[in-house]
Amino acid sequence: MQELLIQLVGEYVAQYARDFIAQYCTPTEEKTVYDNSSAYPSWEDGSIGQGKFHCCCSAGVWYMYNLALGIDLYALDFNGLCSTAISQMPSSPNWIDVTNETLQPGDVLLSSGHTEMYLGGTENANFGNSPYAGKISPGPRLGSDFTKAFRLQSSVDVTPNGALPSGSGSGGGTSVNFSDFYFNGIPDGKYSLAHTSLWTLIVETLAQIADYLIGILTYIIRIPFIGWTAIMDNLLNWTVNTVTDTEVTEEDMGIDSVEVEGADDENRLTIDGLLYNDYQLTNINIFE
Repeated sequence: MQELLIQLVGEYVAQYARDFIAQYCTPTEEKTVYDNSSAYPSWEDGSIGQGKFHCCCSAGVWYMYNLALGIDLYALDFNGLCSTAISQMPSSPNWIDVTNETLQPGDVLLSSGHTEMYLGGTENANFGNSPYAGKISPGPRLGSDFTKAFRLQSSVDVTPNGALPSGSGSGGGTSVNFSDFYFNGIPDGKYSLAHTSLWTLIVETLAQIADYLIGILTYIIRIPFIGWTAIMDNLLNWTVNTVTDTEVTEEDMGIDSVEVEGADDENRLTIDGLLYNDYQLTNINIFE
């Protein structure tokens, strides 16, 4: 379960990076500027999406985790200087060294002078592409351009929102552990995390399945019961009506013509009538 949660959160931040680059970082339109003068990204007009986007490779990876998950990687042993990050992250309790493992989306790739985020397949998010910041690069290139790969631990508290805020900042909000989120795949390929525990989701799903099964079994039982009840009711009605609908004439009885009681609709034989002894067929009422 822990490994699955790590994977899902990595896919979430990777998809967020894809969406961000597509929205703000088209290099041919010169929306961005490569700028390694600060460990934090900035916007020329002061708010996100306003003016050109200034960023470097490490700052871009920090920004994606910050916007998507509400965390500050610099407080988790990541560093704006690639050489510092690559030396301190292996011993950090906040990161898993996955250099010799199969990479997953969201993994951070490091060399002594560059940082990118693995997006999956053959693609990386690259915010250090001079003169522009922000594009999709071939990836993962681990073993050639990059010497180390790290994955965020599941014990790190996050506040995912999946929405671009009104301005850049350090994120924040009430921290919620990974285990308090579940992963929800959306048909368009994007990802979101919701504030519902995985255990609650499983219980609710099983309860819904059980409800459907009970409903189906109920109908299976009711259909033949109602069907046979209707058949017996019609059979009794037909039998009694055949008998009671006969007229007795003067020629037969030597008296004025009469109709046998019960020939009208009101006195048709029914199951309810039999049960409650409405026809005086017997002196026994099964409910007395």
